[in-house]
Amino acid sequence: MSFHTHLLDLVRHYMPPPSPSPATRACLACLSAAAPEDISNGPGMEDLARAYIHAFFRKDPSVLPPGLASHLADWLSFPADPAPFLKAWVSSGSIAEVAHRLGTDPDEVLHIADGLRKRGVGLPEAPGGKRAW
Repeated sequence: MSFHTHLLDLVRHYMPPPSPSPATRACLACLSAAAPEDISNGPGMEDLARAYIHAFFRKDPSVLPPGLASHLADWLSFPADPAPFLKAWVSSGSIAEVAHRLGTDPDEVLHIADGLRKRGVGLPEAPGGKRAW
């Protein structure tokens, strides 16, 4: 079993059953999306699982190892309400137009689109596509 899988299993074990809340699903989705190299094995895997849960819900990745902390900080940096981005995405004809509507640059638009897809939002491949969420 990989360290990533082991940590994910421990986090699932510490989360409240039986039907997870949207916040619990988001916590697990965030960890699932972490790069395996961001998770190191050690005698404190149980402590790391608990620290990850607390860091996620407190929105404070500072207690985590650098790779996992960076991943969590990036995950948490997305706005709680993606509606403005989604509206701009489906009503625009290009990434440049989405960027202009949001007052940002095209690279940021691509970053947000990728992040939303990792979070399970069924975003069309290109702006102006059919809504999938």
